Amino acid sequence: MTATHTPRQTLGAWSDIDLATREHLAAQTPHRLQRVMYGANVWDADPGHFIPAVAEADARLRDLCAERPDAARLFGDLTFASVASEPDTMLAAEREYYLCDALIDYAARHFGHIWTDFPVLDRKWLGMFHDTET
Repeated sequence: MTATHTPRQTLGAWSDIDLATREHLAAQTPHRLQRVMYGANVWDADPGHFIPAVAEADARLRDLCAERPDAARLFGDLTFASVASEPDTMLAAEREYYLCDALIDYAARHFGHIWTDFPVLDRKWLGMFHDTET
């Protein structure tokens, strides 16, 4: 099932990305989401932190969407958990593609940067994990 949201008009459709690239992204999910959350090139963030952080980020995202109709339209039903816990890696990668783009875009337009007072991400997560090799 495809998520309901309003992606940026300039963002290409997931289906327009060549299959090899989509498969590559699917094999890495939720790596991009972890990069956004932790501000580092993290592979396999500690589940003891990542799972509760996903729940906290989703609660913060729901609050943001309740307060701001433009955020509610942009994010729709996209959630951190819909990426992190989706067993279908291709579906998770598609959701990750749209969610990460929406997070970065919305934070930049309304908060200056994703790590500058953006209420969805907890600043204490920034740098919690160090960059790791791929």
